[in-house]
Amino acid sequence: MPVTRLPQSRRCLRTLALNSRQRQWTADQDINWNQDIVRPNWLLRRFHGAMISQFRHGELITIKICRHLLDVVTEPGVKELLIQQIADEERHAEVYRRYLEKLGDAAPLDPSLAHAVERIIQWQGSYLGLIVAVHVLLEGEALRTLQDLSDEMPCPLFSQMNKLIVRDEARHVAFGKVYLRQRLANLGLDERMAIYRFVKLLWCESTGGMFLEFRITGIVTQSLRRRWVNEGWLQHRRSLTDIGLLNAQDMARA
Repeated sequence: MPVTRLPQSRRCLRTLALNSRQRQWTADQDINWNQDIVRPNWLLRRFHGAMISQFRHGELITIKICRHLLDVVTEPGVKELLIQQIADEERHAEVYRRYLEKLGDAAPLDPSLAHAVERIIQWQGSYLGLIVAVHVLLEGEALRTLQDLSDEMPCPLFSQMNKLIVRDEARHVAFGKVYLRQRLANLGLDERMAIYRFVKLLWCESTGGMFLEFRITGIVTQSLRRRWVNEGWLQHRRSLTDIGLLNAQDMARA
């Protein structure tokens, strides 16, 4: 009998699901919690706690939205990946909680991020807009930040955590991009324009508060923060083009 070949996107999703099952880890067995926290000289303790706290809040937000997505997606393979992602994010949130407990400092959800969450929850368009917002924008930004911090945080405990979390987050971003490349082609231009405006507003509002208002006197200047924000949006725009949301001309008109 001839071998039936699955479409490339379905093969990629199956590979990601298999990878997720095979590369599970636990906070107790894979992280040495006896290590001390080493804080870099440039990072004040209260900023250290605030930064890790926002990572934890981001995980909890992603869990909430992924649970909502489980109610609207229909493909069994995609549901499996979302269930696996929820388990990953719950593990990440617990790891960040234990790190903050050891640090002895934590912070509430940043108001700018809280406002962005409300916008995501109130989104009335295609559910694909939620996947773009979470898996391309929020998860993509978390991955970018964690990768940047890998060289800037000389803390062995954070490095051990970070290596495992980055591996999971890279898989989540890959899932979103593979799935969106397959599905966005079925949306009309107006719907894709609406999604683009939605995620651009999320980026502007959340970064305008979290990054531009985050001050470490004498070290991280406003111009440096603004440049980092602008470079981040350019990177996300490339990702949005890559998944087929809009081309550069359409983005200029949006």
